[in-house]
Amino acid sequence: MAVTLIACFAYYSFLLPTFVGTFVLPPDFISLVSLRVSFYAIVAFLVFEQAKAKRNQMERTEEAAAQLAESNRNLRKAEVSLRRSERLAALGQLTAGLAHELRNPLGTIRASAEMLGKQSARNKPELMAEMADYIRTEADRMGGLIASFLDFARPLQIHPVTADLLTVLQQVFREQSHLGEERGVTLKLDSDAGSLPFAFDPDLLRLAISNLLQNAIQASSGGQQVTIAVLPSPGAIQIQVRDHGSGIAPDHLENIFNPFFTTKPSGVGLGLAIVAKIVDEHGGRIRVQSDSVSGTVFEIVLPREQPT
Repeated sequence: MAVTLIACFAYYSFLLPTFVGTFVLPPDFISLVSLRVSFYAIVAFLVFEQAKAKRNQMERTEEAAAQLAESNRNLRKAEVSLRRSERLAALGQLTAGLAHELRNPLGTIRASAEMLGKQSARNKPELMAEMADYIRTEADRMGGLIASFLDFARPLQIHPVTADLLTVLQQVFREQSHLGEERGVTLKLDSDAGSLPFAFDPDLLRLAISNLLQNAIQASSGGQQVTIAVLPSPGAIQIQVRDHGSGIAPDHLENIFNPFFTTKPSGVGLGLAIVAKIVDEHGGRIRVQSDSVSGTVFEIVLPREQPT
């Protein structure tokens, strides 16, 4: 209002000479000037209302941004709580699975020890040596189970560096080539790129791909082929491990990433669980498709950039 009054008086200031007798303005011209000056007030009122509406809009935007930030904080807290609950549930499942797996070797060790304590066995060196071998074998098996349990239960600390994915895959191929030769399975790397540098942990990803490749070879028969396909995109890297075996039973698909779930007689059931954990720590995702006709495909999608 003050600025509007100052503008009006400034516009009227040229009339000051009228009052000192220099010249006289016609009444019609004074009316016209007054009408023009009235537009100052109209424009000032419109500008004020527009500025007020703009301020209100900015305040509403700030309130919405504050509410969104608070919602994001609450969402992050909920995600942290959910992950903590999932880790505790997984730890409980791990503990139950470990206890179940340790029961059998402990039973064998106990039975062997009881046999060694009998008087009849002391006169049979061959039997004592056999029982001692059982105890040693089962103790080694228990040590392997506990080591696998600790490897899975220990928090993973990824150390992403910019490395070439194809170099890592070629290293995995060399490591698993002897297993493929033993089973008569051909290994193939399908990629059109000469190199695929991006940020990941080479050691952990090599372990994950090696586990998937080993499972694919074991699921294949002689003369079949296991393929690793790499499909790069602008924001992600897709890795597929494909075999042409008999596939995974539909009722097992939901459990294959659970710790200690295995259909192998001598398996521990932590391989795929560790693979899923490594992929999750990289911020990626893993999917599986399987049927008895075309075999099984494990698909890993990894982001090119790791979160800081």
